[in-house]
Amino acid sequence: MPEPIGGITAIYNMIIYPEIAKRAGVEGTVKILAFIDVKILKGIGAGCDEAAIDAVKKTKFSPGMDAGKTVKVQVTIPLEFKVK
Repeated sequence: MPEPIGGITAIYNMIIYPEIAKRAGVEGTVKILAFIDVKILKGIGAGCDEAAIDAVKKTKFSPGMDAGKTVKVQVTIPLEFKVK
């Protein structure tokens, strides 16, 4: 399976929690489907979906491999948002 270079932490480091979501206390998990295009599978709104997409698009991934060959694979990435 493809993996983010630097692990899931690399994606979390790129997320900018939207101010509107912080003020509204919006928390939850955004699920991202990454396979060439990045799509929301389950969103929570208040700008969190867009922040998750932006972070995943900025992240570099190692390719999926099968028998030593690069293959196209899709991966679901759950990203949790919690107001601190």
